[in-house]
Amino acid sequence: MRKTNNWILLLAFIFTSNLSSGADDDKNFVCEYKHGSVKQDAKETATGLKTLGEGIHKLKHAVSGLYGEVTHRQMAVVGDPDIVGGVGATVIPAMPDTGGALEVGGYLPPRPKWVNLLIEEIAQFLPLIEEDIDTTIIPETKKVIINPLFADMKTILQDVKTHSQKLNDLVKLQDYDNVAIANECAVIHDDVEKLESIRKNIWHLVKK
Repeated sequence: MRKTNNWILLLAFIFTSNLSSGADDDKNFVCEYKHGSVKQDAKETATGLKTLGEGIHKLKHAVSGLYGEVTHRQMAVVGDPDIVGGVGATVIPAMPDTGGALEVGGYLPPRPKWVNLLIEEIAQFLPLIEEDIDTTIIPETKKVIINPLFADMKTILQDVKTHSQKLNDLVKLQDYDNVAIANECAVIHDDVEKLESIRKNIWHLVKK
């Protein structure tokens, strides 16, 4: 009977010891999660960079769409020699591969509904990208090298906003200036490429 009691006491001691140890582990986990660890920060940084990349991609898509809309030109199917227009017409020579197409003439008038839609998309993505830049958590050990990169992104984004406003002013005109709109789109496109390049650089630094 005495041996049985001893075993019971021993098992009880082991069980309570494990409970105490588990409680300490939970406490440490809660503290680590609350205050943030390098591993946790890196995970949240990866999430922030992912959503930032999605916003940049969508902005680039909208800008490219607007550029394409204002640079459409009349297309002619090329087979036999053809003439487009009257006096001062464009002569399209025959091509060996029948069924080809060739751009002729100046830019076509952009479709207002498409222009307005794409302008609206650009305006919507800018604050979302800015928010992702501001809220992405940077691991403490990486702040010295990553903070300046985020600062560069903010500067570039400000330039995007400036040219976005110029786009807004251009589309308010009664007659669209295709070339002027295309030029602003080209500048924004270059800026967006820079944003994506910096984002990828930050991602590689986080992974180190």
